[in-house]
This record gives sequence, C-alpha cells and structure tokens, in this order.
Amino acid sequence: MLLDARTLRNDLARYGIPSKVTTGSFCSTDPAPAALRQVVTSSPSASGGSSRIITINPAAMPAGTELSFGSFQLATGQETVYTLIDTSSFGCTTTVPAGGGGSVSGIVHGGMGGK
Repeated sequence: MLLDARTLRNDLARYGIPSKVTTGSFCSTDPAPAALRQVVTSSPSASGGSSRIITINPAAMPAGTELSFGSFQLATGQETVYTLIDTSSFGCTTTVPAGGGGSVSGIVHGGMGGK
C-alpha cells in the first residue's frame, strides 16, 4: 500500500501526535533528538512478507519535538523516511536521506515490480 500523506497527517493529528508530513521532501534536525527508538518501533506484520507494523508512543516524545515523515516517489517504488525533529531548529530537503541509520529510518513500499 502506498502512503497517502494527507491521511497520515490527519491520523497523527487525531491521536495528538505532533508531526510534519511532506511529499517530495524531508525535514530533519542536526543533531536529531536521541529518542526516536523510544518513540517509534517497527516489527514484521503477522501476515509476513515485507509488511511492517509501526507503533508510535507519543508519551515518549520529548517536549519541543515532533515526528517528521517524508515520502518520495522513486523509480523502484515509494519510500517514506521518518525521524524525530526539534521544532525550534530543523531544515527540509528534496534529497532522499539514507534510511536505516540511528536517527533516520526508512520504509520502502509499493515497489514497481519491474514495470
């Protein structure tokens, strides 16, 4: 399933999770707040495959932070990256960051399957 930025933004707001959700860009802080792994966890879904279950713990978010989700359309499919940002000092870029690091995580979904 492809990420719909508007739906994600609305869902996060409904649950009181401060966030910045963008398409074609990504916002980050340097250095990133260290609490990302306490705020967001990811595990394989019960259905198997490459599906993941993302769990967000808003109580673990430090004051003055919000989650940043950036969705990019790539030749191989859609990639969404996320991190925790300091709301008083962040910048945005249209360059896809390398996911999977300590302060930025990525989710690849909707692969084109060679089409």
